[in-house]
Amino acid sequence: MDIKEAVEKAKEYFSEFYPTAKNMQLEEAELSEDQKKWNVTISFNSPDTNQDSLMHTGVNARKYKVFSVDNEKGKVVSMKIRGFNK
Repeated sequence: MDIKEAVEKAKEYFSEFYPTAKNMQLEEAELSEDQKKWNVTISFNSPDTNQDSLMHTGVNARKYKVFSVDNEKGKVVSMKIRGFNK
C-alpha cells in the first residue's frame, strides 16, 4: 500500500465516525519504522465548536485524530486522539 491509499483509508474511516465534522485536513502521514503500519493524522473542526468565540480567545479550534492503517491488509486498526505538548 502506498501513502495515498493509506490516507484514503483513514479519511473513509474518519468520515464514518464524524460525518458532520467540518474542514477535514490531512496533517501527517508516516510509515512506521517496521513498515507494518501507516500513521495518518487528520485534523478537523468539531460541529460543536463556536469559531467566533475561539478566534477571540486564541484557542486552537481544531481537533486531531491519528489513524493506524495496516500496511499489508489496508485496514484501519486504531484511532487515537492526537495530543500536543505545551
